[in-house]
Amino acid sequence: MEIDITTVKFKIDIKPPVIEIFVPCEFLYLVQRKDNLADKTLMTTVLDGLVAYLVEAKQEVILTPTEITEIIGQVLTPSNAKMFLFTDTSTNLKRDDRDLPPLRRVNDAAVSFILEDIKNILPANIVIPGIIQTDTEKINLCNNIVTSLNNEIAKKIEFYDGVMLLELLIKINEKCIQVREAKEILIPAKISSFSTFENEVEEFYNGENLVQTNQALRILIEYVAVKIPTGNKWPNYDEIEELMSMVDQVISWGSLSDSIWKKLDNPKMGLLPSGRIGTEKFLQNNFLGPLSKAQTTSELFRYMENWSKNKSEKSTVKSNKEDLEMDLLNKAFSAEFGYEISDLVKIIFILSYDAAKRVTSCLQIEHKDLCNVLTEKAPDLKTETIEKALALLALRNRDHINAKIPDLKWEEIYPWRHKRSVSYLRRPLVKFTKDTQTFYLFGFRHLMVYLDNLFYLLYESIFPNAVSPEMKTWLGKASSGKGNPFRKEVFDWLNNNNNTSFQVVEYEVDIKIEGPLFADRDYGDIDILAFDHERNIIYSIECKNITGARTVYEMWSEIETYLGKSHSEDAKIIKHLNRHNWLLENREQLEKFSANTSSYRIVSFVLSVDEIPLAYMNSITLPLPIKSFVFLRKNKTEYLQDL
Repeated sequence: MEIDITTVKFKIDIKPPVIEIFVPCEFLYLVQRKDNLADKTLMTTVLDGLVAYLVEAKQEVILTPTEITEIIGQVLTPSNAKMFLFTDTSTNLKRDDRDLPPLRRVNDAAVSFILEDIKNILPANIVIPGIIQTDTEKINLCNNIVTSLNNEIAKKIEFYDGVMLLELLIKINEKCIQVREAKEILIPAKISSFSTFENEVEEFYNGENLVQTNQALRILIEYVAVKIPTGNKWPNYDEIEELMSMVDQVISWGSLSDSIWKKLDNPKMGLLPSGRIGTEKFLQNNFLGPLSKAQTTSELFRYMENWSKNKSEKSTVKSNKEDLEMDLLNKAFSAEFGYEISDLVKIIFILSYDAAKRVTSCLQIEHKDLCNVLTEKAPDLKTETIEKALALLALRNRDHINAKIPDLKWEEIYPWRHKRSVSYLRRPLVKFTKDTQTFYLFGFRHLMVYLDNLFYLLYESIFPNAVSPEMKTWLGKASSGKGNPFRKEVFDWLNNNNNTSFQVVEYEVDIKIEGPLFADRDYGDIDILAFDHERNIIYSIECKNITGARTVYEMWSEIETYLGKSHSEDAKIIKHLNRHNWLLENREQLEKFSANTSSYRIVSFVLSVDEIPLAYMNSITLPLPIKSFVFLRKNKTEYLQDL
């Protein structure tokens, strides 16, 4: 909402030795602006108050209104350097900071203690040599550690009042979500006002483990909900940190097992003289560490971009609904699950806002009351739809943390794997029975995270294990159409004179018999053909609307997709290489787009939306370089100078 700033009038009252400034309610509208007009207005008023005080005291006045305006303009710069931060949490419930406990993180001291004790929790018949020789032995040890840690976690959990433990864990998870969301505002404000981008990257990378903590919390909630304990022990924060750290090590050892299995790592492993199990950190130090640092840099840069463009809130779900043909998605989702995704969105929003209205970060609600809330707010919701949705949203029970779910693959219970259909990220409700009644526990911020994740899986065409032909068809169409918007985004950025001086061809350039670039067969198309006349370079850019793999197993899948086995001709990146080689042999045809460029150097590369692990694997020689569009926007054309 825009208002006439001249209507925002402060009242200054001089009562020596006090200067009173009365802030009008209209000031709230200035605070909501994306610039720092609120800061400038208040500071101008403060200086006006000092001048008025001097006048009242009949002292010499050395500041004129013009000088005050000049001083404020010089000091409070740039215009997005804001100290007044306002966010309407009704448009983004994840930022609501009410009814939250202190944030508890995965504790380094607890992790160290667990690592010291791992040998003692393994079965007595397992002998660990000083140096483990084979990959099979290493994988077996990792798997045994995972199983033993899970058993220890299950033993510790069984003494607790399960519902009380879940309520506290859910609230801590809600706090983790709120802190992460708040940083999208706080970090850009710090950088614009008094910090630097580099300092914030270092602090975030070295001091923050929100992702690690959030993952451990979600898995711990899942573990407790597997078979809710009926003990009488009350949880405390120290014990929760220990459990989180144990879960964190389950994830670490499981990921290590995957990395060895998929030949991404072959660390030295064995029993150290201290009695601790030692593992070489080559993969972490040379690959995962640099990748994580780059992803942190990328994330914070996007924070800054969003801050500079517009600080106002937008609903991710709303924009997704606007961008997609919802009727087709509704039909596909209904074929897959028996109800439309629009109804699921409605259910999630009603439950989230109801819990927020009650100011509770973990709502415990009886089944009938939950249904009443839904039907009261949305009378068109059918009982059958509600029951199907609740069945899909509730975590599944099993006899033990290590137990397989009968109708699913083993991988579904591996907490270090993403996109699992039985995970807390995919099933945000905890269901339990008390005195023959059915209850649900949930946090409203996590419900919104669940919805974000669901749409991410659908829009990125990575929704796993689709069964119905309709859903498979929808995912296929979504996948085939993913590249076009990204290609346009890249074109618009490169074609902007504020970013580059490139000459950029507006359309995708086909290389085939009927194409503008004639060839004896179809080599596909060049997504972006750009001419850098300052450096005499022709860029052939393959735009890939892909985001980086999150786990070791997904990284292996990424390698298989883009490199294939032994760099096979079917691998995607080889097709791009073949196109590059054709350009080298037929460079004269490029003069159809820009004259006198046959002597230009031809550079081909893959441009991904964000950092992907494949670009950081030093052990793999890539046929073509892979670059990140985020880093291109951040570093401009200097980012391309090493090509």
